[in-house]
Amino acid sequence: MHLQLLTIILQNGTQNEERKEAYSADIVCATNNEFAFDYLARQYEIFSRRHDSLGGFHYEIVDEVDSILIDEAHTPLIISGQIGENNQIYKHISKIVTKLIKSDYEVDEKDQDIITASKRDDVKLTFRYILEKFENDAITSMEVCKKFTILECIDDAAPAIIKIKQQSIE
Repeated sequence: MHLQLLTIILQNGTQNEERKEAYSADIVCATNNEFAFDYLARQYEIFSRRHDSLGGFHYEIVDEVDSILIDEAHTPLIISGQIGENNQIYKHISKIVTKLIKSDYEVDEKDQDIITASKRDDVKLTFRYILEKFENDAITSMEVCKKFTILECIDDAAPAIIKIKQQSIE
């Protein structure tokens, strides 16, 4: 403890319980990869309604940013933006995807795409439109599933749906 601030170093291989404790500290020191993967894991936890292990974020100080941007010679991990801005969308997608049954769709593993059982061309309601309706709370995810053959509207969200379904099977 320095200046009454608890500082913890987070290293690769740290177990989940230790990570939760580490993120409760005032200052957490770790590599950009550790923070990035913990952030992505946090989004999954929120998305799947599991416990949020990271706590709140206030500031980030990047030491040796030249190493991250230049010396490592790869695209840096970019996950900027306001914390939690997409959480509502994730929750709504999750509600819809959990309503899908295997007979409604077929997964094309090669192209990472969804092939729907329904072949109707007249559906004009897109998945994005449904999400916008959710954002405005005009309809609930249950209403969407009752009123629409949701799979006719899913092309825009196919990669996310494949990942969600695979995770729910595991």
